Amino acid sequence: MEFFEHFEETVSQLEVADIVRLCYALGNEPERLSNYFKVLGTKEDEVARLASALIAFDLGRQGDHRFQEEFLHLAEELRQSKNDRELVSALIGDIPYLKVLWKLCREALADADPRFDAEQILRDTVDEEEPSVDLKVLTDSDFGDGQADFAEPLNEDEKWFKFQFLIEEFFGGTMRMRAIGPEGGFRIRNRFDVDRVEATLRELKKLEGDIPRAGAYRAWLLLFYGTHMRSWHIFGRMNRRKQRMLLEGLQSFTDNGPRAWQVAGVFKSLFCDGDVWPKIVELLEDYVSWIAQNPDKKVKKYDPITRLEAIYERRGEERRDEFRTE
Repeated sequence: MEFFEHFEETVSQLEVADIVRLCYALGNEPERLSNYFKVLGTKEDEVARLASALIAFDLGRQGDHRFQEEFLHLAEELRQSKNDRELVSALIGDIPYLKVLWKLCREALADADPRFDAEQILRDTVDEEEPSVDLKVLTDSDFGDGQADFAEPLNEDEKWFKFQFLIEEFFGGTMRMRAIGPEGGFRIRNRFDVDRVEATLRELKKLEGDIPRAGAYRAWLLLFYGTHMRSWHIFGRMNRRKQRMLLEGLQSFTDNGPRAWQVAGVFKSLFCDGDVWPKIVELLEDYVSWIAQNPDKKVKKYDPITRLEAIYERRGEERRDEFRTE
């Protein structure tokens, strides 16, 4: 009999709590933890899933991307279990290492963004082969004749109706009952809002070739969505989707010229939280400053996440300095 088959047959007969304690009896060497994780995968009860998540977290902390992904898939299970003291106590007991590990695990859950599910978070950390976006320096020629022409061709009535319907839906209403409350629009509070924004972006992309105003709305929505995503996920993995989205938003903003500004009034309405506009302007100001200093560089050299993080760090230092002088 192969080693693992014998190991699995023997260990699987134990209670889950005993499996975890045996697992950590000789330390947390990755191969050892991985074998115990496989055994726990054969059990289907709640304690086993909690134990699997804890081991996946430990391996993820050690840099194993596969187990980082396993942990993200099990994160919802942990969120539901973390307040069940009896369940946690039955698994961890009085073992010091497991107590520390559980504390770190809870802190990681607190840092995780509950608005995005595991599949989306994993997708956000993957490098995708995409054509580079080349933003040119803003000049008067970027805002030439026809840029601000909002008159839509008569033969595009159906697409124009779709666009109007899409915008009303985004703001929380319908064509028959216009949105009057601050439930929709530029805010992301939960997964419902995430799905709403994602769906609107997809539909605007289909329409922007025929409906110029769709491109203007999409530019702002890309910048809004990108600036309201977290820059880093659990285990310090960069949100590469945020990076790509911000660059695409800058490209769209440049392409649309005055059209973008003519719909910017939505950021002063009930359909926008107060911090949305400052975040977007902060990014635009930084990009303009960067491109002025690097006129020969393409936008792929612009690193929005790193530069925004530097801005936030400087702001924190300024606030600490102000606190010390008071």
